Formats: sequence, C-alpha cells, structure tokens
Amino acid sequence: MITRDYLLAGLAAAVFSASVFAEAWVEERSGKKIRGAGLEQQTADGTLLLDLGGAKRTFPKGTYNRAYVDMPGAVKKLQDVFNGGDFALVQKVAPKILDEYGYVGWGDLVCYFLGMVDVERGNFKAALSRFEQGKQYRGANGMTLAQGYALALAGLKQNEPALQLLGNIVSRGNDEAAGFAFNLRGKIYASQGKKHEAVLEYLKTLIVLKSEAADRDRKEAKSQVVALLKEMGDPRYKEFEKFD
Repeated sequence: MITRDYLLAGLAAAVFSASVFAEAWVEERSGKKIRGAGLEQQTADGTLLLDLGGAKRTFPKGTYNRAYVDMPGAVKKLQDVFNGGDFALVQKVAPKILDEYGYVGWGDLVCYFLGMVDVERGNFKAALSRFEQGKQYRGANGMTLAQGYALALAGLKQNEPALQLLGNIVSRGNDEAAGFAFNLRGKIYASQGKKHEAVLEYLKTLIVLKSEAADRDRKEAKSQVVALLKEMGDPRYKEFEKFD
C-alpha cells in the first residue's frame, strides 16, 4: 500500500534545488549560460525573456537547452497546497503555473505534483504520463520525478521495471532518495510474499543511512522490520523495537 508519507517523498530534495540567492539564467544550445537579473516565460510553449540589466534578450523555444529562475511564489504556493492535501486545487491551478513557469526550471516539479495526485487516486497510468511530461522541461527535479515514476510503476504491479528504477535512484541519489528506494523495494518484496528480502531492504535504510534527511524513512523502516519479523515468527523483532 502506498501511504501519504510516500506522496511527500522527494519534496525536500526538490525544494532544496531552489537557491537562496537570486538567480536567473538561460543555457544556450552550445552549453554556455547567459545570466541575467530576471527571467520570464512569455509563452506557454517556452519563449523566454531574459533581463540583462538594461537590455533584454528573447529566447524562442528550441534555441536553448534549459533555463532557471529562483522558485516563483506561485510554485511555492502550489507546493503548500499539495502538502496540505488539497489535490483538487492542485489540479485546478497547476496547468496555468506550467504555462507561466514550466520552462524556467519548474515544469518538472509541477508535473510531479500533478502525477502524485493521480498516484493518490490510484490513477497510475495517468501518473506515468504526467511524469513523462515533466521530463520535457529539463528542470532540476529529475530525481523527484524518478521517485514518482517508481511509485506509479509499483502501483501498476510493474515490479521489475520499478525495482530497476529504484536501483538507479540508489546509485544516483542522496540518503533521502536512497531511503525512499530501499523502503519501496521492501514494500514491493513484501507484496510478493518475499518477507526475508523485504526485511533486508528495510534494514539498509535503518542501519546504513545516517543523515537527518533519512529520519522519516528510518522510522518507517523500523516499523516494517518489526512487523515483518513478527509475521515470520522471528524473535529478533524485540531487538528492533528498541533500536534507535
């Protein structure tokens, strides 16, 4: 079962991607970054206007690789609405936010929110489409999208592709991403009746990961290890009840 904790997984990493410093840039097709004092998305299909501090330069879609501006207020409000669980409002306002900020670094995160609403409602195929849509924006939240994609695959019982993707997340991500991946692998194995394998995955989160970013995942892992060992008739569950 996918819990609400997993709906919020990856958000801290996504929020962290927003710099605390004012930043605006467009990366040209050559790979060169043109920095400016401000950046606007002028059209829904990705025409951008970069403020160069007196002069302005237009970048039609197709003339740049990617672009970035610090998290806009509208995206932050959308994130708060998502965290608050008002999924109907997320679906209502997110398309307009995509039209205004999708190509300045935030389209992938907005698509993540929309996809996770579909996950919450059991619409896993629709969620996969949303996460695929998010890739086109080439934002900084690819790891967050990958986590959502793995959840949707697991929801569809496409376990082998989900496990493969989770392996990639472990190898590419930080402790928080790894904790998410280990725990979801544990859930998948438990759903297949592979309780021993599930316990081993949860133990990776519980024992290997040490940073505060993985605290939520460690708490979940401890609970699952205790529950699974009890089901297996393994008295070592008592040791893990005391595990800190």
